[in-house]
Amino acid sequence: MSMNKHNTRGTLYVSHVPIMLLGFVVTTLLMADVLVGAKLYQATVERNAQTEDGANMGPAPTSMEVLMLGDVGLQDEIVQSARQADGTYKFDFAFDRISDELNACDLRIINQETSLAPADPDYVGAQGQEVAWAPTDAVAALAAKVDACGFSAVMDATDSMYLFERNGLKVGVLTYASLASDEGVADQPLETEQPPDATATPLPYEQTIREDVAKVLDTGAELLVVCPRWGNGYETQPTDEQRAYAGLFCELGADVVFGCHPHMLQPVELLHNAEGHRTVCFYSVGTFLTATDAPTESFIGGIARVTLTRDKDGTCGVAAANLVPTVTCRTVGPNMGAYQLKDWTYELADESSVPFLTPDYAHAFCAQLLGHGFDDASGRYVVDLS
Repeated sequence: MSMNKHNTRGTLYVSHVPIMLLGFVVTTLLMADVLVGAKLYQATVERNAQTEDGANMGPAPTSMEVLMLGDVGLQDEIVQSARQADGTYKFDFAFDRISDELNACDLRIINQETSLAPADPDYVGAQGQEVAWAPTDAVAALAAKVDACGFSAVMDATDSMYLFERNGLKVGVLTYASLASDEGVADQPLETEQPPDATATPLPYEQTIREDVAKVLDTGAELLVVCPRWGNGYETQPTDEQRAYAGLFCELGADVVFGCHPHMLQPVELLHNAEGHRTVCFYSVGTFLTATDAPTESFIGGIARVTLTRDKDGTCGVAAANLVPTVTCRTVGPNMGAYQLKDWTYELADESSVPFLTPDYAHAFCAQLLGHGFDDASGRYVVDLS
C-alpha cells in the first residue's frame, strides 16, 4: 500500500516537469516574438523615414562636364597632312593634342561650319572666300574621326534640338545656324558691356527661339545650352545683335551660350535676367583648326568648357566655366594641328606659315581679349561666377 502511495506521489511529481518546461518555452517564445516585432516595427519606421527624406530631397545631386569646339577646316594643307602613304586619310592630329580635355567631358559639341560633304571647287562663298574643297574619302575620314571623338552634337547648316542625359542629368541643346549677320548694315560692335533690351524690338528669330525653348523644356531638360552661329566674320567683339540675342537667351533661362561663326575668339560674359538667373555666354569660341588666308588672330581658337550641376536641393546651374585658348600650327605634315596655348612653342611658331604668331603674341592677345581671369602661366581663362 505504501509502495502504491509512493508511486502515486512520484508519478504526480514527475508530471509537473513538462508542464513547467512548456510554460517556460511559451513564455520565451512570447518574449522573443515581442522583441522581433519591436525590431521589425523599428526597421519599418526607419525605412519609412528614409523614404520620406529621399522624397523630400528630390533627385540625387549630380554633374555633367560639357565642351564646345569651333570649326575644323578642310583646307588643302589640312587634307595633305591627313593623307597617308596608302592614299587613305587620318585626322588624328586634329584632336589628339586635346585628348585630355575631351576625355574629361561627358558631352562634346563641335561647330562643323566646313561642310562634311565634298564641295564644288569652283564655288565662291560669301565675302569672296573660296569654300574648302576636299576629296570624298577625306571628308568621310574627318566625319568618322569627329564621331570617334564622341561629339554628340555637331552643328551644321540646320537648326537642331537635342536632349542629352548623362549621370542622371538632362540637358537640352539648341543649335542655330540661322543667326549669322555678315551682311547686316547697322550691325556694328558696341562699346558698352551691357546687353541691350532684347524685348524692345522683336528679333528676327525671337518667336522661333521662344517656341524651341518651351519645347526642349517640355521634354524634361533641367538645364539649357544654346549654340548660335551669329555675328560678323573676323571681328573680336560681339555685335549689338549678338548681345541682343544673348539677352533673349538669358531671359528664357539658358544656362550656357556657346557662340561661333566669327572665326575669332570673342569675350566671355556672365549675364543675369530679371529673376536673377545667370547665363555664361561665350560670344565666340573661334576656329579650332584652319588653314585659311586670314588675320593672324583667327588662328587662335578656344575650347569652351562648363560644369553643369544639380545640387542636393534639386537646384540646377553652372558650377564652373573656363576656356582653354588653342593655336593652329599652319603647316603640312605631322605638326599640323591645334595646340593648347600652354603647349605653343617658338619652334612650332617657326614652322607655321602664319606671321608673328609667336607664344608671346598669342598670350598677349588672349590676355587683352579675355581680361581678368586669364592665367598666363597655365594658358587658361576661368570665368568668375560670383
